[in-house]
Amino acid sequence: MSTLIVSECKPSVYQPIKADKNMHVFAIRPHLYIHGSPAGTIKVQVQDANGYVVAESATQVITSLKALAHAHYYIRFDVKASLIKNISYRLAVVCGGGYSFSEAAYVGVCLDWDKTKINMAYTPANSYQTPLDFEIWERLTK
Repeated sequence: MSTLIVSECKPSVYQPIKADKNMHVFAIRPHLYIHGSPAGTIKVQVQDANGYVVAESATQVITSLKALAHAHYYIRFDVKASLIKNISYRLAVVCGGGYSFSEAAYVGVCLDWDKTKINMAYTPANSYQTPLDFEIWERLTK
């Protein structure tokens, strides 16, 4: 049996990252856990190191993202952003539109236990502080 550790959106959660190269991002896929049937909306933001929004996805209705009582999987959010090498950013999952955290119904981002997919801007102190599980999809230019 394996354990899934989740960082809940209360009403948002973010992960610091540092771009290790110039990137043209076109989508971000957080590994979401949706517990119960939470009301409200959800979106993904790219923020600067101080939390100011650089780019964000369209807002989606949370209940439209799942069919089961509890579900966890990667969900694609289209986000257009240009990240600059060696600059710190934050990837944020933001819930709103009537969302409020409760033990019976909430959204969270799963922690990444295996190979970290992106360059993080911090070193976790222990295994319970591993980075949030995000995928960044970028456009490659020649």
